[in-house]
Amino acid sequence: AIGLSTGVLVSNSIVVLENVVAKFEEIDNHWEAACRGASEVGVAVLASAGTNVVVMLPLAMMTSLVGMMLSAFALTTLIVNAVSILISFTLTPILCALMLQPASRRRNNALSRFGARWNQGFQRFAERYTAGIRRVAWHKYLNLPIVIGFVVLFILTLKYGGSRLGFSFFESDDRGRVFIRVDLPSYYDLETTVGRLEGIQARLLGLSDLDHVLTTAGKAESFGGQPNEGVYLGQIELFFKPKTARGWAIQDRLNEIRAMLASETDCMVSASVPGKMGGQAFQIDYNLSGDGLATLETAATAIRETGRAVAGVAQLDTTVRDPKPEIRIVPKRTILADLGIPAARLGMIVRANIDGIEAADYKRGDRTYAIRVKLAERPGQEQIRQFLLPGADGRPIPLETVADVEETRSTIQIFRVDKQRTVKILGDIVPGTTMSAVGGRIAAALAERNLIPPGYRLDTSGMSEMMGEALADFGEALLLAAFLTLLTLAAILESWSRPALVLLTLPMGLIGVIWSLVLTGSAITILVLLGTLMLIGVVVNAAILIVDKTAQNLHAGMCRREAMLAAMADQFRPVLMVVLASGLGMLPIALSTGI
Repeated sequence: AIGLSTGVLVSNSIVVLENVVAKFEEIDNHWEAACRGASEVGVAVLASAGTNVVVMLPLAMMTSLVGMMLSAFALTTLIVNAVSILISFTLTPILCALMLQPASRRRNNALSRFGARWNQGFQRFAERYTAGIRRVAWHKYLNLPIVIGFVVLFILTLKYGGSRLGFSFFESDDRGRVFIRVDLPSYYDLETTVGRLEGIQARLLGLSDLDHVLTTAGKAESFGGQPNEGVYLGQIELFFKPKTARGWAIQDRLNEIRAMLASETDCMVSASVPGKMGGQAFQIDYNLSGDGLATLETAATAIRETGRAVAGVAQLDTTVRDPKPEIRIVPKRTILADLGIPAARLGMIVRANIDGIEAADYKRGDRTYAIRVKLAERPGQEQIRQFLLPGADGRPIPLETVADVEETRSTIQIFRVDKQRTVKILGDIVPGTTMSAVGGRIAAALAERNLIPPGYRLDTSGMSEMMGEALADFGEALLLAAFLTLLTLAAILESWSRPALVLLTLPMGLIGVIWSLVLTGSAITILVLLGTLMLIGVVVNAAILIVDKTAQNLHAGMCRREAMLAAMADQFRPVLMVVLASGLGMLPIALSTGI
């Protein structure tokens, strides 16, 4: 926030300084010249800084998660602009009176001569610009076509430029890390899982610019609804060189990895990059909710196959997994009651035979070791039926006498959202596409095939849900910021017509926003919306200076046309300096090469 506000912070002082220095040529007393120069531009500076303040108020009041994240940014910007107003009307005039001299009294040296030549060249350029505007103003038949031309340009920009843009939550970062999650069949044991992971890792070690690899068996990064532990799970995390030390982008390497591992059979492999909050991040995230688990899995599988054929989808998967084998022991309660054996005791005995019993603790120094007593491990499931239970008369009773031993398969995990059974559909989009465009195509494909069963619901979640909430909040914030700007300018300028003229610059600023995104191939992200919101306060500054100076000329007795032309000539230099200061203050961030 401080970096972005640097140019805005100094722009108000530039306006005051420029006017005070001009007064030095007219008034010998520097203190009087400073007071008069600051007072003449007081309304314009207050209106300019006031708009920068009020446009941040809606941002500070946003209630979504993104709004809470950006509240500190809004408060910092508010404080910076408040300090700017204070400095512009106090410290800047004082320093001008103490340290600066009019151009006619400066020493004759190389620096002053360069400044004089620069000012002469700048003044000639300003005069030519003003003369061109004057010729246009005097030829009335040119005024209407120019206005219509700008209106047509704005409409064409919205129609052709705006239609090529889409919304995404954030642009993908290039941190040089890739997560590869491997879901193997649930009947795999840990040794088999390790073997498969080692084989996949060996294929990945040939990738260029690879620094190191971290492979984990039995645990994997999970997104809501995905299991994160199990002997059939694994994860390979690749760490590449920083983006400044290699010649390729992480999204290109991600596509290469997905193509390379597509041939892996008998498993599900997904590759993704870290999200803003750490861990995996998916740009496609849906919740399919309903009552029937089998119906959910069938519908989610159909949605996945349909979604994979949609243009712009890089990968798509669901949290549906094959069930795992299970041995279920169902007590024969009648027989147990006759033998006087509680069902809870039967469960404890079976659990002890399989997992063992923690009989004692052994302490050595500051370490404690659990001593577990268990039966000798032997392969084979049939031995479970022959587990012996103590009978009432002391004779052992086989387990199969008092319970049925069934071999079944069970669901690995049941995920719920708002107390409803839910299957998640997760995926990524192709670089160069946007979340809104791909989401619209997926919704159209699902509606065409009617894949969502009656009584079931498909909702966005994760980044998609946050993006929808953020867009709604930013839409309200932009409208409220424009309205507050109008009220602020009307109160300060004591007019409704002049603020309306100032706000006409906003659509022209939007033309630059849209075409800059189109030409750079960027999407409308949260940061773009934040910049557009700040633009409301910045883009009106130049118009405020000209409109305020025009009002002063009208009070001095000039006609409307001459007042406007004289204001443009007088304010050409301050306006250009304010615009350059605001733009150059943000330039380092725009050109930064970090993640």
